[in-house]
Amino acid sequence: MRVFLKELEISNWKGIKHESFNFTTRDSYFFGANGTGKTSVFASFIWLLLGVDNFGRADHQIKPLKDGEPEPRLDCEVSAALLIDDHIQLRLKRVLHEEWVKPKTKSEEIFKGNTTLFYINEVGVQKKEYDQKVAEICPPHVFKTVTNPHYFTSLTRDEQRKILFSMVDNVTDEQIAAGNPEYEAMLKEIEGVSM
Repeated sequence: MRVFLKELEISNWKGIKHESFNFTTRDSYFFGANGTGKTSVFASFIWLLLGVDNFGRADHQIKPLKDGEPEPRLDCEVSAALLIDDHIQLRLKRVLHEEWVKPKTKSEEIFKGNTTLFYINEVGVQKKEYDQKVAEICPPHVFKTVTNPHYFTSLTRDEQRKILFSMVDNVTDEQIAAGNPEYEAMLKEIEGVSM
């Protein structure tokens, strides 16, 4: 499956008030001095897909800060337009929404908590359906492997082995031994036992 990111739109994400990026080529680059938001753009895309930041944390601060505190009454929103296999258009959107309620006995609204809203092609869906759609495009472990150079090395040896073996078709003992007379002879000696 080939996936092309056509557009990324970010609102109220860390230090980004509102930005929209349109990608017209398959290779795009972000350049800038430290502290200009390059990592925030990348982290917003990871959050859109997986709900975590670029370090894999689900409990990270994404709301813009005002006087050192998260700015209230703002929805943090990231959306992307994807082109899959050169013909399927898909728009994903994730919103961190603040819920405010006005109790009957109070004169002012109080903050109830945050809710995450999910959209596929502008239609609201449940998290399970959203996660399933993202996994169809690119399973989370594959995405992490290709976007984070530290992810693969942080896995156990068995997890690394599983990923590596998933990249290759089943290889027979005969294919391994082919062209090497010593291995071919060894195969004959241990007939019935798998390498």
